Amino acid sequence: MSHSQTSTFSVISAESSSSLLGKSSLVKSASTGTSFLLPSASVRLDFHRYSTPVSGPMGRKNLKQVASGFKFQRYIEGVENRSVTTAQLVQVQQYALGHCHSWELEMSALTTHDIVEWVVRPATKEKNSSLMEHLTNKALLPSFFVSHSWGVLVDKFIKCVREHSAVRGLSGQTGYWVCAYAWRPHGQLPDIPANPKDSSLFIAMQASQFKVLLVLDSTSIAEMPMTRTWCAFECAMCLHKTMPAFDVAAVLSNDVEVGVITSGFTSIETRMERWLPGSGIAAKAKREETFPLDVLRAILQFNVLKTQTQADNDRRRILNCMAGRSLDLEPLTADDSYHQVTRRLRSLFGLVFWQRALSEDLPAEKGRLAAHLTVLGDLAKAIAGDWWRKSLCLCLSGCSLQHPELAELMMNGLPEKLESLKLDLSCSGLSGPSLHMFARSLPATLQSCSIDCSGCEGITDADVLAFLEDLLGPSLKTLNLGLSRTRVSRGLQKINDKGLGALREWQKMPPALQAQTVKELEDEREITRAQALLAGRRQALERLRGLGVIDPFAVSPNVKAQIQATLKSLDAL
Repeated sequence: MSHSQTSTFSVISAESSSSLLGKSSLVKSASTGTSFLLPSASVRLDFHRYSTPVSGPMGRKNLKQVASGFKFQRYIEGVENRSVTTAQLVQVQQYALGHCHSWELEMSALTTHDIVEWVVRPATKEKNSSLMEHLTNKALLPSFFVSHSWGVLVDKFIKCVREHSAVRGLSGQTGYWVCAYAWRPHGQLPDIPANPKDSSLFIAMQASQFKVLLVLDSTSIAEMPMTRTWCAFECAMCLHKTMPAFDVAAVLSNDVEVGVITSGFTSIETRMERWLPGSGIAAKAKREETFPLDVLRAILQFNVLKTQTQADNDRRRILNCMAGRSLDLEPLTADDSYHQVTRRLRSLFGLVFWQRALSEDLPAEKGRLAAHLTVLGDLAKAIAGDWWRKSLCLCLSGCSLQHPELAELMMNGLPEKLESLKLDLSCSGLSGPSLHMFARSLPATLQSCSIDCSGCEGITDADVLAFLEDLLGPSLKTLNLGLSRTRVSRGLQKINDKGLGALREWQKMPPALQAQTVKELEDEREITRAQALLAGRRQALERLRGLGVIDPFAVSPNVKAQIQATLKSLDAL
């Protein structure tokens, strides 16, 4: 029946408002003259009651239970403001634990799909809200954007998020942006616009400053984020970053411990490294050594055309968005844009695990060693396959680069069209010959280069000179070498501190003049240090003499005379 018809109804027989409940009203259409019997309120209530299923996710029983457990708080505008805390995740988990038996599901087999089906959709149906608007009335911006497959078990997912929060030293009020909790399932679904930067996912990613937590199921390749189209779409939003902060968490094979790989140091490791250089690097390597490397297979097999979604319509729209086509068309079976996204994401995932892979001890048995090096070689090729990357910031501190094989793989893993490179190789055991080879493998397009070799004790002045001879090309504009705690002389370190111009001049000098320049700078450094010591001594003596002026009895006459004589001798210097 159209709106125009219903708007012309007139009641030709009605009871008073007090007696209307339980009786029907005869309604006549003014346009057609046809009479209709309008059911009473009680009849309509019975119709609603008996037309709604008793059981199931949207059944009356479950709707009543969910409404009682998750009462609506208020609307929170801005999808990026609907972040969840670890305590709120546990709250949902505890509710599921108490009711999953009535869903005929085992808690140990519960996934995010089940939570959405049995909790999120029923709780948010009446208000067209998100679950976060039933968990809190406060807006919360995310510190991390969580990318994960909805097929990961809820128990594993929450373990990973809680362990990540503990490893990072985050407070209980830290927000994690989880799509299942932030979106409104009865309104507009997670949008897939023609421009990905216009999507709510990008807005949430931007609010988290592109800090991403990848949650993996280490026991199921099929539930890896690398196999899900939505996860590929989310991670592709970070490709413009020099090096997005990707943390990774996975429950280990024993289903108890959780392994966490962090981008850079945690707060505790940072303090350790500040007070005792090398200790923070060692702590990070120790913490991450149990993380399973089975995920490398999923990275090497990644292809955006082979990823899946639960709804085919979502996959079609995402692939068309990546190809810049109309979203409702059938996706292409092959396209240059898919090839580019595949190579770039494969490289990005490889970079996330590159430090962990290069820190692994080499197997002693020849067959296992060959297989291990083959996997690492394929991973290096995947990382270097991002031809579109212009800048890269990569931390490989603490890796086992004392092995020539691993050092060569590290060099082979650099994208060939880089213009800016910032590489942390501190405490990696990089040798002088490897540093020399490294210069030859750097991209010819490089304009800005920063390499931290601190703590690599095998590097000498001769190694730095050999490195410079191969590195200094016409395109290079800036160079910064970290040479502390190496065997490089203090004089050469002082030249390095002055920048690329000083290094160019020193490199062009004859060998005898190079050695003389380095020695002069070392002597100058010693003189400067001696002057600083004398200045400190003079200041202490003058303070002591001043104390004698204020309180004549504080300093004996003999001591005063000795102070005066010492100050005169210092003046003579």
